Amino acid sequence: MMNEIVNGIFEAVKRGNWELHRACYHLLTFAEKKYLLEKYYILYPSQPPCYKLKIFIEFFSQLPYEEITVTELGCGNGKLGRELLARFDNIMSWVGYDLSGSRIKNSRRARGYTAIELKEPFTGPFGDVFVSSHTFEHMNAMEVRAVLSKVDSKYIMLEIPIKEDGQNWSQYGGAHILQQGREYIRKLLYNYKSEKEVVVGEAWSAFFRRCN
Repeated sequence: MMNEIVNGIFEAVKRGNWELHRACYHLLTFAEKKYLLEKYYILYPSQPPCYKLKIFIEFFSQLPYEEITVTELGCGNGKLGRELLARFDNIMSWVGYDLSGSRIKNSRRARGYTAIELKEPFTGPFGDVFVSSHTFEHMNAMEVRAVLSKVDSKYIMLEIPIKEDGQNWSQYGGAHILQQGREYIRKLLYNYKSEKEVVVGEAWSAFFRRCN
């Protein structure tokens, strides 16, 4: 049985209040986070893709033309992976990981695409390219560090809706957690021995590209 905190969070979210979710997120176990995510998808079943496809097409177009493998964290129903597999014949495989078993089950099959439900916190394995779109903002700083400290991909592309100076999610109607801004993510990426790092984007969406 899920504890009273979990039930209290869900009841608050049903009323449109996400503050308890943010305040208590650090107290939740991995299993409790999975449970709540599935409940949220029942409440909000129609979630359109948030990624900006053009940015990802530009990113993959700039990579050397060679056979590559891709790992995606937060793949949802797999639409981003299928879109890019259809456009780039040098992507040999795309493996997507997601916390939600129901989203994984709803993924459509495509050439080279595999979807895996996370049973524990994600720490790899990683392909030649690591991508993630609109996922890190749903994690806390400790979880973000745990992932980025393990990435050994040649190329990394992150899309995160955070402001330059961080984002105060108070009264925000969604499950966003991460409050650090672009500079926090940039510093984490500098832990890699990278020759080039480019940050582009608007005030609302931060796009991070790292290439060896």
